[in-house]
Amino acid sequence: MIIISGHGQIINNIFIEANASNLIDFLSDKKVNIIQIVHSMDPKINSLVNYYTCGKLIKTEKLPIHIKIVPFRYVSEIITTILYIFSIKRKEKIDCFIGIDPLNAFVGVLFKKIGLVKKTIFHTPDYSKKRFDNPLLNKIYHSVDLFSAKNSDYVWNVSKKILKVRIHQGIIKQKLFVVPNIPCMLSNSVKTKKNRFTLITLGQLSEQLDFDNLFIAIKKVSKKYPVKLIIVGDGPKKQELINKTRILKINNLIEFVGRKPHNMALKLISNSGIGLALYTKKWAFNLYGDSAKCREFFAFGLPIITTKNHATIDDITKYNPGIICEMDSNEYASAIIKILNNYSMYSKNSILLHQKRFIEKRDIIDQICLKK
Repeated sequence: MIIISGHGQIINNIFIEANASNLIDFLSDKKVNIIQIVHSMDPKINSLVNYYTCGKLIKTEKLPIHIKIVPFRYVSEIITTILYIFSIKRKEKIDCFIGIDPLNAFVGVLFKKIGLVKKTIFHTPDYSKKRFDNPLLNKIYHSVDLFSAKNSDYVWNVSKKILKVRIHQGIIKQKLFVVPNIPCMLSNSVKTKKNRFTLITLGQLSEQLDFDNLFIAIKKVSKKYPVKLIIVGDGPKKQELINKTRILKINNLIEFVGRKPHNMALKLISNSGIGLALYTKKWAFNLYGDSAKCREFFAFGLPIITTKNHATIDDITKYNPGIICEMDSNEYASAIIKILNNYSMYSKNSILLHQKRFIEKRDIIDQICLKK
């Protein structure tokens, strides 16, 4: 039995935890039982337990909330997970515990030390030197992170940048692996017919993405090509962004579709032509993180346009699946036109990059999770 523990959020009444769902997809045909513990990003909402058999969701249960106030909620989640593990240990052995983020990995380490778990994996989905504004809370967070990394059997890092941090921390190199945010899809994922003039971006509508320069670029390109932009997501800047499209008189070219469940978001990507990941430097963990957006674009063979502010840049530079830009409307516009004029080349490179990393990730998961 494998336990995967992480934090998720509610989108359209569905609990979403992308990293765990991704791992479950990779393990779905391995005939293993998986228990997914999902702690809510909203402190008012109960944690959940999902039971999977051969990749199929069989049952869902709620776990109690002991303390709702942040940051004490985090301590409550640790206690809740510990009590739950003790309750199931009598029934079935835990072969592998995958903790996604330091707190969840910390729980796995505790159980390994008392002999209830055979093997622990600390899956690091992101990293930031300044995780919290409160210095004390930030110090506690990084202390838990370091403890979990040093005491887990394996440490999976979504980027080489985080891997370098782990090496600098003195973590044993033999237990360090790069496991990017590669979605579990390969053969049929690139056969969908695309509209190459449709651009798509996903994420929170906030300061983390450069919409201002993008909108200007869309207006420029629209004079030459019939481009359209789909924006998947919601956030504090939504109304402001809608107003800007009206001021620029491009509101007929922009479609705000709101938050979507993951499968629906992937469907929109599969029908689109160019993927956009225009990160600003406002969210520090983006600098170390692997762009899930880019990885999903590659899975469907979409050429991409992105800024330099994330750790997927190394792969993009190596395989040339798109164009890396500065935060500038003229660069965005030129990149869109260049891709449209060389679409087949960029799309093939995107597919090749995904296939290479997909195989690598699949092999790591099989070798470590399923090894007795």
